Amino acid sequence: DNDGSAISIQETEISIIEGTSGEICIVLENGDLERNVSVTLTTAAGTAGDNDFSYLANEVLTIPSAAAIGTVVCHNITVSDDMIMEDSETFTISVETINPNDVVIGPSTATVTIVDIDGAAISIQETEISVIEGASGEICIVLENGQLERNLSVTLTTTAGTAGVDDFSLFANEVLTIPSTATVSTAVCRNITVLADMIVEDNETFTISVETSNPDDVILGATTATVTIVDDDSAAVSIQETEISILEG
Repeated sequence: DNDGSAISIQETEISIIEGTSGEICIVLENGDLERNVSVTLTTAAGTAGDNDFSYLANEVLTIPSAAAIGTVVCHNITVSDDMIMEDSETFTISVETINPNDVVIGPSTATVTIVDIDGAAISIQETEISVIEGASGEICIVLENGQLERNLSVTLTTTAGTAGVDDFSLFANEVLTIPSTATVSTAVCRNITVLADMIVEDNETFTISVETSNPDDVILGATTATVTIVDDDSAAVSIQETEISILEG
């Protein structure tokens, strides 16, 4: 018999969230079956390594002889959870027929994307910062927990309060990065410059807000630091005349 059954991969792009499972399916496109039709499934590492998913080596998947056109048969795919903040990774699953009279039509490979959902917990180290006028200080973010395989970046933005924009160094989406080699408790800081103005005034404040540039990253705790500018100016005053004469009446 030289009649072949046309089968194909139902979806060639598969996404699975890290730590969960999905499936790869083959579908009977046409052909009348009088015997089972089997294929083998084999995985190949890509940016995802062999430890990131359930490895398949010539795993057999069978469409039974009683199947009608459109019948779908699936095999489970398990993805490991590694608690590492990383980019999404991929691996492939190739499909081959066991019987040469059976035919796989269309692409014979499916690409599986592992969607990473691990976030690193970061926070502002000090949410109340005091800087003397004319001096400088710093704002720091700290890695509270999580393991990094890529850099983690946040943006810093200043907002005027009782202190005006001329009183301090402005940040407009200034990038601050924790490197991928960082361990828990690593702190990364950015300098804050406060300008001197020689004006006697009350202490003034402005704020610095922190946001992640990647939605998969997580900020714990307060996302805003308040900076107090401590005024160190004083006015010199004196009595103009210390000896004063006044006529009676």
